[in-house]
Amino acid sequence: MDRYTISYATEALEELHQALIAAYWDSNCVSRKDTVFDILSTISAELSELAKLSIEDHNMGYEPVSVHFPECARKIKQLQNHIDEWFARTETAQKLHTSISNVINLTASKFL
Repeated sequence: MDRYTISYATEALEELHQALIAAYWDSNCVSRKDTVFDILSTISAELSELAKLSIEDHNMGYEPVSVHFPECARKIKQLQNHIDEWFARTETAQKLHTSISNVINLTASKFL
């Protein structure tokens, strides 16, 4: 898929948001919690902006709406590289691997 739709982006971001909530509570290190919380906050802002769009717009091509989401791509990639080290629960790690891969695809061509 050359260009992702707003609908796909919204679903991918919501999936990552849920996985990050679990990761936040599974983490026992304050610096890791800070990283996860920072990404969560940025994704929440992006989802909030996407929610303002009309349902008719959901088939249009996706481009990041919030200013900070493209900047967050580096932290998402960092998290992706450390999932197995940072999160002991298999379910949390698996959800993060899957959902991060989908979101990285949204930003990969322009921002990473």
